[in-house]
Amino acid sequence: MGLTQGQYFAVSLAAASAVMYHAFATRQRFYHAAVYLSTSKLAVAVVGNLAFATALVVHKLMIKMFLGSLRDIEREMIRERLSSAVMETLLALTVFREEFSGYFVAMFATLVFIKVLHWLVQDRVDYIEVTPSISRLQHLRIVSFMSLLLVIDGLFLQYTVHGTVQSAGASVMLLFAFEYVILASEVIRYFLKYAMSMVALWLEGRWESKGTYVFYLELIIDMLHLVVYVVFFVIVMSNYGLPLHLVRDLYSTFRNFRNRIADFLRFRQVTARLDRLPDATPADLTRSDGVCIICREEMTGAGSNKKLHCGHVFHLHCLRSWLERQQNCPTCRATVFRQGPPAAGAAAPGAAAAPAAPGAAADGAARAAPAAGGAPAPAAGGAAGQAGAAAAQPHAHGPHVFHLPHQHHVHLAHRGQPVPPSAAGSSGGAPPGQGARGAHAGVHIPGMPPPGLLDMLDLQALGMMGGGFNPGMMGMM
Repeated sequence: MGLTQGQYFAVSLAAASAVMYHAFATRQRFYHAAVYLSTSKLAVAVVGNLAFATALVVHKLMIKMFLGSLRDIEREMIRERLSSAVMETLLALTVFREEFSGYFVAMFATLVFIKVLHWLVQDRVDYIEVTPSISRLQHLRIVSFMSLLLVIDGLFLQYTVHGTVQSAGASVMLLFAFEYVILASEVIRYFLKYAMSMVALWLEGRWESKGTYVFYLELIIDMLHLVVYVVFFVIVMSNYGLPLHLVRDLYSTFRNFRNRIADFLRFRQVTARLDRLPDATPADLTRSDGVCIICREEMTGAGSNKKLHCGHVFHLHCLRSWLERQQNCPTCRATVFRQGPPAAGAAAPGAAAAPAAPGAAADGAARAAPAAGGAPAPAAGGAAGQAGAAAAQPHAHGPHVFHLPHQHHVHLAHRGQPVPPSAAGSSGGAPPGQGARGAHAGVHIPGMPPPGLLDMLDLQALGMMGGGFNPGMMGMM
C-alpha cells in the first residue's frame, strides 16, 4: 500500500532530521557539520529527498488554493505530459552531461513543477471557455494564478539570463532561459484567450470578430515559438551537439505553424468568397424557420445572414467559423463554393464524339411518323438514310443493332418479329425463299460478303457483344 503525499513528507522530514541531528551531534562546529551534510552521499540523498517532498507539498497547496479540486481529465493529461517531460529531461542530461551537478538537477526539477502548473492553467482556461456557469471566485482565482505564474516566469527568466551573461558563452543556463521564454509566452496566450472569452461572454455572444483575434494570437505565438526553438537549436548544436530533447518540440512547433499558415490562407479565401454570397431575404428566413442550424439561435438583422447556393441560410459569423474547417453545407453537405457554370455554347461531354451520320435526319423524320399514328414512310435518302438511321439508334425496341468497325451493323430480329427493311436488302423485305426463317432471324451486313463467308472468329466476337447471339444461327440462313 503506497504512501500519501502527507505521509511521504512526514517520513522524509523525519529522515532528514535524523541525519542533521547526527551531523551536529558528532561534530562540535557548524562548519564541519555543513561540510559533512554537503559531501556525504547519504546526507545529500536524504536532504534532497526532503526538498523534493517539500516541493510536492507546496505544489499541491498552490493547486488547491487557485484551482480547487482537479478533474479526472486534468489528472490524466498531467500523467501523459509528465512522461514526455521526464523523457526530454533525461535526453537533456545527455547533452549537458559535462555540467551535470546537484544544482542542475534542482533547476530541472523546479522547471518540471512549473510546467505542470502551466498545463493545469491551460486546461482550466479551456474548461472555463465552454462552461457557462462560473462563479466570480473561480474567475478571481484563475486570474490570480495566471498572474502569479507570469511573475514566476519573469523572475526565473531574469535569473537565467543573468547567469548566461556571466558565463560569457553558451551554458546550461541558456537552456533554462529558453524554457522560461516559452512558458511566459504560453501564460500570455492563456491570459489573452481568457480575456477574449470574458469579453465575448459580456457581449452575450455578439462579438463576431472573436475567432479572428484568437486566430491571429495563435499565429503570432506559434511564430514566436518557432523562432525561439530554431535559435536555441542552432546554439546548442554548435556548442554541444545534436539536442535530442528538442527534436520533437521543434518538429511539433513547425507543424503547428505550418497548419496555422494553411488555416490563415484558407481563412482569407473563405472571407473573400463569403462576401460574394447573397444576403438572406425575409422570405428565405421564413422558409428556414428563422433558426441557424449551427448555433440554434434566431437569425435577425439585415446583412448578417447569408444564403448558400443550395438554399440554406445561416448566420454570417457561424458560416465563417464552419467554413474555416470544411467547405460543405452543414445541412445538406453540398459543396458551398461550387465551380462556375460552363461557358455558353459549350458542348456536353461526349457530344462531339458522335457526329451525325448521313441521312440520319431524314430517317429520324420517317421514324417519327409511326409514333404520330401514321403508317411507316420510306426514308428519304435511300440506303444512305437507312444506314444513318442504324448508326443513330444503337438499340431499339425489337430488332437489336450491334456496331462493328467501319460503320457496319448487324440487325438481329427476335422470333416472331419481321426483319427490318435496312437488314433485308434493297427490296425492303426478306430475300426470296427464306420464309419464316428469314423473319425469325435475319442477319445482314451491308457492304460485306454474305454471312456464310464471314470469319467464325468475328461471329464469336459478335456473340459476345450481343449476349445471346450464337454463331450456329448462321446455319439457319
